[in-house]
Amino acid sequence: MNNPKDNKVLNQSDSRSLSSMLVLVALIVGALPYIIFAFTFLCAPTYFLPFLNDPVGRLVLIGLAIWELLGIVLLVKAASQGFSPIFLAKWSTILLVFIMPLIFAEMIGPAVITITHAFPIK
Repeated sequence: MNNPKDNKVLNQSDSRSLSSMLVLVALIVGALPYIIFAFTFLCAPTYFLPFLNDPVGRLVLIGLAIWELLGIVLLVKAASQGFSPIFLAKWSTILLVFIMPLIFAEMIGPAVITITHAFPIK
């Protein structure tokens, strides 16, 4: 016969494993911009040179890295609280505010710096 206490223990165990899985997914999603940066740098190392050689580009990269680390901390914190409908709203907000800007900046930033150096504003 099914004992309600056994179901409660099983549910707590499932909840802990789901929470651990969400934390792992949060870490992977948080690391994705760095993985994209490393892959792009390995495939086309000269693409990021304007971004890395320009003082403004380095400052932007440092600021975005700090912003991204804050996003990773928030993702892990949200994931460790467990899955709920509010979690999906937190997750999507954190992704849009903290993760996506770094991906966007690392893809378009070097091109913007190259264009601004080619056509300086007088």
